[in-house]
Amino acid sequence: MKAVVNLLFILGVVVATIGAAGFEAPSDSQATARQARSTEPGAWALFASGLAVLALGAVVGRLVGRSPTATVGSRTVRGRDEILVLLERIRDQVAALDEGRGALSGEQVRQDVHHLLNGDYFDLVAAREDLLAMVGFATFARVWDGVATAERLLARTWTLATDGHREEAVAELPRARSSLERACGEMAAIPAPSSSSSAR
Repeated sequence: MKAVVNLLFILGVVVATIGAAGFEAPSDSQATARQARSTEPGAWALFASGLAVLALGAVVGRLVGRSPTATVGSRTVRGRDEILVLLERIRDQVAALDEGRGALSGEQVRQDVHHLLNGDYFDLVAAREDLLAMVGFATFARVWDGVATAERLLARTWTLATDGHREEAVAELPRARSSLERACGEMAAIPAPSSSSSAR
């Protein structure tokens, strides 16, 4: 049953991310082309389907009594504070890239984004089940919207930098940074467990 729940989470994230990728045409020098079509056909349906699959995974996970803890990398993420710290660390790394983008070569951008996506971002995605179990679907969706959007933009940054389009690559960094700041705000708004326990 655990494998089924994991499959539902993975499928939901993948489908929702594909749908989110169609909400806005890729940035390029053709501004008129972006204005002509800002949403791909079926993008909303894919996004909604992905969220529905995530909700189903949450329901099934609770029915089978999933533990709110999970192993992430070489450490265990057990709660809201650990996930918030990880999310803020990712935000700070993207902010540093954004602020220094004028001095970075395309190869440096590619390497830094690759390291981020395969390091802290990978750990954050692995912790999504903890977050969903802790806060419920509605709050999870608010936080994960920014996380998934930033991940898509960073993947686009890496692709553009790899293909030698440095200027187009770094142009995605401010939007990725803004998405992560939004996600951090939503995550920080979730009450810390200590505040409720100390009130008893």
